[in-house]
Amino acid sequence: MRHHRSLIRLAALVGICALGFSGPAAQAAPAQQTGPLSCRWQNAGSSTLDQFATGSVYDPNANSMWVYSGLDSQLKISNRIEMISMTGTAAAPKVSHKAVNAPAATIFAPTCAFRNKGADSDDTAVYCFGGTKNPTDVGGGAGDDLVQRFLVKKGAWESSVTVAGSFSPRWGAAAAWDPVHDVIWVVGGVQQCSLKDLIDGKTCQARPIGINYLSFDGGLKWNAGPGNETVFGHAVAYDSAAQRLIFVGGTTNGRDGISYLKQMDLKDPDISKVKLAGLNAGGTAPASFLLGAAYDASVNALVTYGGVSRGHLSSKETADTRTLVLDLTAAPPVWVNISGQSIGERIGGTMQFDSKQNASIFALGRKSGTSNISTVRTTNALSCNRNAVPTPTGSGPAPTNTPGTGPRPTDEVRPTATMASDPVICEAIKNRVPAAVVNEALTAPDKVAGYQQPCNPNLVPGPSNPLRRYLGLRNPSQVYHPLFNSLMWKCGCP
Repeated sequence: MRHHRSLIRLAALVGICALGFSGPAAQAAPAQQTGPLSCRWQNAGSSTLDQFATGSVYDPNANSMWVYSGLDSQLKISNRIEMISMTGTAAAPKVSHKAVNAPAATIFAPTCAFRNKGADSDDTAVYCFGGTKNPTDVGGGAGDDLVQRFLVKKGAWESSVTVAGSFSPRWGAAAAWDPVHDVIWVVGGVQQCSLKDLIDGKTCQARPIGINYLSFDGGLKWNAGPGNETVFGHAVAYDSAAQRLIFVGGTTNGRDGISYLKQMDLKDPDISKVKLAGLNAGGTAPASFLLGAAYDASVNALVTYGGVSRGHLSSKETADTRTLVLDLTAAPPVWVNISGQSIGERIGGTMQFDSKQNASIFALGRKSGTSNISTVRTTNALSCNRNAVPTPTGSGPAPTNTPGTGPRPTDEVRPTATMASDPVICEAIKNRVPAAVVNEALTAPDKVAGYQQPCNPNLVPGPSNPLRRYLGLRNPSQVYHPLFNSLMWKCGCP
C-alpha cells in the first residue's frame, strides 16, 4: 500500500484497527437507566471496503472508528484501512466512510487495542499484535508475533515495533487496553489454522496459549498473565462501570461456536491479583464466533451480533442473526434476545460503541456459504434504551428537600438548574471539573452514571432507599477524566 503522508496526518485524529474478535477502546461510564431493555437497528451508511473478518478500534477523542485487514469476496488477504466518522446524533445515528492508505502489514487477524492517554498525548496509540500472513494456504495459517503501532498525535504507522519479553505467535486473539493499570491484555488465539483446511472439511484445534499483557512503564515489555486460554475468534469489551473486561463467543476448533463468557476484574491496583474467571449469567448466551460485541455505556449492557454458530466455511455454515444483549444491571446479569431486531447474516463483522450517538456501530461482514461469498458493505447502528419502571404501590416517591428547608451537607454548592430529584453539587468537584461539564450534567442528568438509581439498586426505591442526587466524581481520590473518572450521581458527598 502506498504511503500517503497527508492521509496519515489526517489519521492522527483517531486510532486504527483491531480484528472483530479483538479489543475496544475504553468508554464512558453508563447512564444506567432503569427498566427493561429495548433496542432498534438503523442503517447508518455504506462502506468503501469489500471485506469481512475486518476489525476495528474506536477513538473516543475523535468519535471515529477504523477498520483494518480482513479478506475480500475472493478470500484474498488485505491491508486496506477505512476511517468511519460519526456524523449523526443519538436520535439519528449516521456515519461516513473514507479509505485511508498506510504502510500496514498485509496480515490476517491481528488483534489490536487503542491506548488512550488523551488526544494531545504522544503516548496515545493503536497497538496490533500477531496475525497470520498465509491464512488461505493449505497447511498454512501459522501465527505471527508481529507488533505494529500507530502513533495518533504523530500520525505515523510503524509496521514493526521491538518489544522486550516473550509473546507466543497467534492470530484470532482478543485484546483490550486496561486503563486501570495502563496495560494491554491479549487473551486467547490460535497458533496455526488454515482457512483452506477448514474449507476442505478439517478442523483447527486450539491449544492452551498464555495470557499476556503489554506494559509501558520503562519501555515496551511483554509480561506473563494469569494462566492460559483455549479459545479464538472471540470478542472483548471494556465495561467502564464495573472496571472489567468481558470476553464473549469464540471457538476451539475453527468450525463451531461455543458459549464462552468470562470477565477480568481490573479494580485491584495490584496487577498480580487480576484473574480471568467465568461470568455467571441467566438466559441464552451467543454460541458463535467471528461476532461483534460492544459495551453500551448508555444502558450498562453488553450488546452482541452476528458471527457463525456452526459449520464455518462448510456447506452447512450457519450464521447467528440474533441481537443478544447482556443486561449488566441485573444481578446476576441476564441475556436478553431483542425480538424482531436483525440485520441479517453478518459473519466476521465488527462492532464498537459510539459515545457521541449512544449507539453500537456494526460494520462489514459476509453472508453464510462458501460457493459464492457475498460480502455486506452496509453499516448499521444499534440504539438501546430502557423503559422506565413505575414505582411499586406503597413504596412512595423518592424523598426530596424543598429548597431552603431541611438539613443539607456542608460540602455542597446549590446548582442554579433544577430537576425532580433536587440535585446537589459536591464541593469536592469545584475547581476540579470544568464548569461546562457540570452544567451539561445538570441539563442532561440521564447521561451521567447513577441517574435515577436508588442508593441500594437491589431494593425498591422509597423513603429508606432514596434516589441518588449528589453529583461527584466516580473516584474522588483521583483527578477528573471524562472517560476513566467521570461524574456520577451518588448517595452523598465525600
